[in-house]
Amino acid sequence: MTSTRGRFGSALAQWAPPERLVVVGLYRFSRNPMYVSVLVVLCGWALLYKSPAVWIYAAVIAAAFHLRIVFGEEQWLSRTHGAEWFDYRARVSRWFGWTAPRRQPADLRRTD
Repeated sequence: MTSTRGRFGSALAQWAPPERLVVVGLYRFSRNPMYVSVLVVLCGWALLYKSPAVWIYAAVIAAAFHLRIVFGEEQWLSRTHGAEWFDYRARVSRWFGWTAPRRQPADLRRTD
């Protein structure tokens, strides 16, 4: 396994966020590939075990991830990375690469 510490200035971990906005690798297709991966695994388990309980758990986790991202991480990213974040957000979907709205970066900037 290759470390990302040297490439991004920090490990890709909540307790040690990267110093620069990471826009390479899987981050070219999804702004949150780690969360997507967790949800894919949970859905795989639900299918494998034919478990309604795991489907419910996956839905609860997906909702929690979404709230954390929208009200926590994206707010921090906009304050920390400014225009670079807005440009990236305009190009890459929050969850999957094919669902991103194709708006101009200026349309995404907050006016408050």
